[in-house]
Amino acid sequence: MTPLLKTLLLLACLSSAHALTSMTNVTEDWSFTCTDNQALLLLESAFEENPTLGEADDRVWNFTCGDVPALLETPLTDCEWTFDVNDYTSYFEFQCYNDEIVTGVSSTYDVNSRDRKFRFQCCKPGNYVTHACQYSDFVNKAQEDLTYAVPDGFVLRGVSSLYVASGRDRLFKFDVCKLALLFDPVVIIG
Repeated sequence: MTPLLKTLLLLACLSSAHALTSMTNVTEDWSFTCTDNQALLLLESAFEENPTLGEADDRVWNFTCGDVPALLETPLTDCEWTFDVNDYTSYFEFQCYNDEIVTGVSSTYDVNSRDRKFRFQCCKPGNYVTHACQYSDFVNKAQEDLTYAVPDGFVLRGVSSLYVASGRDRLFKFDVCKLALLFDPVVIIG
């Protein structure tokens, strides 16, 4: 094998290693929901240009859901979608209310602002409450890939995002919590 052919093969492997097979398309509106009783466990995103629009930059996304041990015992209930949690090019900090967890993400794209609005589906985890919540650091830089795996024993409760105008992109961090069973109070009659 010639040195030139080796170099070309190496470059092809390196470029394909960074390619993300996504569930979403550049500049298109999309919605993703986990199946019954599953929660979002992995979020992946890559920054891409839409060649037909030139500079209309956007992210493509891939989501993975899975079983959460606590949720195997009790069903998720009262699932509802939020309204848009942000305006285009604005910062947002979103958390599901009332101990609910994120089980879906929806987004609309605006070509003029080159940004997205987001909505989230939140579900009540039965008789469980969220606790020991913590934010990740920002998990990406502008125009770079993003991969975030919810740590074992945690569920996703929220998302924060900062728009970076110079990169026409968003930075993301995630709010995760543990689940604890809420016991019914015991009444002692004596």
